[in-house]
Amino acid sequence: MAAQYISLGILLIFSILSFVDGVYIHLLHYRLQEQTASKYEHYLHSLRALLFFLILLFIYYFRSSGIWLWIGCFFILFDYIIESIDMFAEKESRQELGGLPSFEYWLHGTLVMLRSLSLGLWFSSISLSRFNLNDSAMKAHLTGLSSLLIEQILISTLCVVGLHILLIFRPNALRAIQWQCCKNEVMK
Repeated sequence: MAAQYISLGILLIFSILSFVDGVYIHLLHYRLQEQTASKYEHYLHSLRALLFFLILLFIYYFRSSGIWLWIGCFFILFDYIIESIDMFAEKESRQELGGLPSFEYWLHGTLVMLRSLSLGLWFSSISLSRFNLNDSAMKAHLTGLSSLLIEQILISTLCVVGLHILLIFRPNALRAIQWQCCKNEVMK
């Protein structure tokens, strides 16, 4: 059980840094959703946000077994494939913006490490028998602070997914929202 608690702590750090990368850097600072060359990258980020939500549900929140655990593993694999496509697309996508800054390279590497460490610790704490296809179930199993933490990350992730989808159809929506609620000159 200690491995799961450590895994959740790492997942929290990952989630906070992902928010900085995915919302502040991508959407607010560089406004990738508004850049013609970066639209494809924004679509990939939107898909990855949805996959993160599904991974949270199938791997962390529910005590999945059998087919449900295998579906969760599929989401992890699919996320890795989309992340790889994103990495190859970033060079062309960011060319007009002067390329990917060193800090963002570092941040992406740190996020990969944190996500991998969290998942590795989580999987190390579950029994191999849960992969048996004859015993498929999904049950909420976390309690107390662990449950609250995952639920908060799930809610936040769902909001980020919604924001990404909104920006697919209305790429300038953040400018209007920012102007109406804050009238802040910083994000011009």
